[in-house]
Amino acid sequence: MNKTLIAATALLVFGAPIAFAANNANTLRPAVGGEQIAAMTPSEHCTALEEQFTREGANHKSAKELAQAQTLYQDGMALCKAHKHQEGMRKIQDGLKLMGVTPLKG
Repeated sequence: MNKTLIAATALLVFGAPIAFAANNANTLRPAVGGEQIAAMTPSEHCTALEEQFTREGANHKSAKELAQAQTLYQDGMALCKAHKHQEGMRKIQDGLKLMGVTPLKG
């Protein structure tokens, strides 16, 4: 009886983390900020890049290429709004790179 009780307790203690891990797989998204974001639609990716550019633009006001980066950003946002997401994302990413920022990946 003691061996059965010990085996059941060990199974419960060591099996619980596996059960929780299986339940939480790929349900959480990390915060936007340079890391890769899982399972985004092109529209969500445009929005995430817009937020990144806005945040990073405030931090890089002295960047030499800021004016050119802002032009790329505005062109990219116009393309995103016209449902040309791939082209728009590329322009915004190019603007971020001009400021020396690594664009997030989707």
